[in-house]
Amino acid sequence: MVSPVPAIAPRELTTLDAPVRALYERVAQAIEGDAPDMPAIAAAMVALATDHDYLAPRVRSLGDRPGSVGLHVPARGPRLTLVHRGDGQMGAIHDHGCWVTLACITGIETHRHFRAAATSAQLASLELITDRAVGPGEAVTMLTGDDIHAHGHVAERGEAAYVLIMTGDDQRLYRRREWDTATGRVRVLEPGDGGRWLESDPFPG
Repeated sequence: MVSPVPAIAPRELTTLDAPVRALYERVAQAIEGDAPDMPAIAAAMVALATDHDYLAPRVRSLGDRPGSVGLHVPARGPRLTLVHRGDGQMGAIHDHGCWVTLACITGIETHRHFRAAATSAQLASLELITDRAVGPGEAVTMLTGDDIHAHGHVAERGEAAYVLIMTGDDQRLYRRREWDTATGRVRVLEPGDGGRWLESDPFPG
């Protein structure tokens, strides 16, 4: 069982770059209550995502190659990552085990939100709830229990995006799931298993 997520300690923020520190100060306030204030977290993420003076060098360092760069990834608590998938690359359908926010820096990120009804231990019926084109200055949020989703780039739907993603904790600490789009097959991701990077990656088993 995963222990509760600790509060963000002020001393944790002192070493951060000013734009990231400002984000985390706002997030620390947004998660003080019984449930995270997701609109407040989304607004804070958009504020950083539109700070191109700060982010442009980091986007350039990532270049055109698909991948991710941790901007602040503590052992516990909210983790901030810069992510890019290439032209036509959609991520696998998955959940997180913790809250998550995505904010677009440049390009168009397709975000698909699903609900899944189990038809057997290994199969599920996936229902597409939303298929959203997320552009600069926009964000998507999800809470645990309603966070089955996939995101990335769809061909002919704008340029492949660079996005900021914040998860409420290290998702690899949790028992999670991922799905195969074509067949509805589902598998459990045990703690430590990051799952597939792309929908097109072979589905294990």
